Amino acid sequence: MTHLHNPGADEVNLDIGNIHSDQRQKELKELIEKLSQFEPTKIAIEIPWNDSLFNHKYYQLFLKDSLNEEKMGNDRRFFSSEIIQLAYPLAKKMEHNRLYAIDAFTTFPIDSALAFAQSNGMENVIKDFQDFTENAQKEITELSQKSISEINPVLNKFKG
Repeated sequence: MTHLHNPGADEVNLDIGNIHSDQRQKELKELIEKLSQFEPTKIAIEIPWNDSLFNHKYYQLFLKDSLNEEKMGNDRRFFSSEIIQLAYPLAKKMEHNRLYAIDAFTTFPIDSALAFAQSNGMENVIKDFQDFTENAQKEITELSQKSISEINPVLNKFKG
C-alpha cells in the first residue's frame, strides 16, 4: 500500500490530495471491499512493533467509533494515514480484534551517500540517482490523479 499522508518523508512522494474528500473516501470504501474478498486473517501495519498506541489503543477507539483527531493529540497528523483510513476499517470489517505492527524504523543517509559519491568521482552515480528520482516523481505525480483502487496495484506490483 502507499502512504496516504506522506508529508515529503521519502525521496519520491505521492500526493493524492485530500483523503477525507467524498471522492477519496468512496474510493477507499471500494478498495476495502476488494481487499476484504481475500478474507485476510491478519492485517499488518507499518508502525514500530512496540507502538501500542496505533497497534492497540487507537484501534480499540476506532472499533467503538470514537477515534477522532482530538483523541490522537500529537499523533493527529496520522489521522489521514493508511493505518487509520484503510487498515483499521478493513480490520473492523473482517472482525479482527487486533492488528500486527511490522515496522523497524531506519534511516538512509542519502546526503552522506551523495557526498561520498561526489568526493569519489562518482558523478555518473549521482546523475543516475537524480534521473531515477526525477522520473519516478513524474510517474508518481501522474499516478496520483487516478483512483486509490487504480493506484494500489501499480505501487504493489512486484517487478523481479
